[in-house]
Amino acid sequence: IKQARIICLSDPEDANNNALYKGDELHELLPAEAKVLAVGSTIEQFDIEMLKAANPNVIFVSHPNSRKPLATLLELFPSVEWVHARSA
Repeated sequence: IKQARIICLSDPEDANNNALYKGDELHELLPAEAKVLAVGSTIEQFDIEMLKAANPNVIFVSHPNSRKPLATLLELFPSVEWVHARSA
């Protein structure tokens, strides 16, 4: 099974994403094959060098102002194979 190394382009305080970030009493944490590398809503909130070393392959998008940061992340990380929007 391929590991999902996930960048979350979303508000870290968005309670609707707690199951993804933290797990809760109703939802377990992500499976062992999936790892959230970073959560942020702007490029400045991400540690780009750490992310480059981690080689992310998934971006989860859940932010109304994600168009520009998403384009930048895709440019910075050609390793991304999948972009998933919460509204999908």
